[in-house]
Amino acid sequence: VETEKEITSFVQHKTLFLRSGLWSMLRTIQRNIVVRKSGDRETATKKGLQTFYTLNFAKHYDRKLKAYGCIQAMNERMGSIPEGFGLKEDPELQILTYVVDGRLPYKNEKDEEMALHEGDAYSCALGTKTRRIRREGPMNEQAHFFQLWIAPDMSKAPPPSYSMRHFDAAGKRNNLQLIGSRDGRDKSILLHNDIDVYTAQLSKGNWVNYGFEPGRRGYVHVLKTVGRVSINEEFQLLEGDGAFIKGLDEIEIQHEGTKPAQLLLMDIPA
Repeated sequence: VETEKEITSFVQHKTLFLRSGLWSMLRTIQRNIVVRKSGDRETATKKGLQTFYTLNFAKHYDRKLKAYGCIQAMNERMGSIPEGFGLKEDPELQILTYVVDGRLPYKNEKDEEMALHEGDAYSCALGTKTRRIRREGPMNEQAHFFQLWIAPDMSKAPPPSYSMRHFDAAGKRNNLQLIGSRDGRDKSILLHNDIDVYTAQLSKGNWVNYGFEPGRRGYVHVLKTVGRVSINEEFQLLEGDGAFIKGLDEIEIQHEGTKPAQLLLMDIPA
């Protein structure tokens, strides 16, 4: 009986939606937001460091997951940083690394040993090597970081470059903070293509809105959360989930969990 009532209620609501045009609008929204669940990503673990691949990368290939605009790869990594670890460089790409938490040791372009911490973003564009860490004894460093591999606009002949910025918690608290951009505005890292990257930290019940200019699309990735993050009140994301977005003028991202949620948002041409 309860099931019959539920079916009747659904039919009545769908009829109302059809008459008002809301059903068509809902179906349009569903087509324009595609969720990729964390568990659907390819993954690999090496010496205690786990990597999750949102798009194709190396031997992890799926013809449906080719590059997303100028974004060639999106890799989320977490765990122990092994001896000999190094931030890779690529002579044809720009790699943006954002540290969610922990301490990430690396060597800079001068081969000086440095470390990235929570809120740090590091960019290497058109580099030629991987500078590996060498230390005696075991390493107990733990880190959670996200890497974007971006194809530069070579028509502008960008030179090899390195840059690092720190983005404190206050700037991203219930706010979209720009960390990388096509023009380096607002003290963000200059990205050598038409892409803007934001981060936000949302507390319970808070939200941010983002408007897309005509002819642009986006991607939202939940880096860290306890509970759910919703997009336009229709799509529920958990930790590690992502959403590809196109054809929408604006989205609302809201956090429904008990502890602050951290996310990334990317804006690229459609």
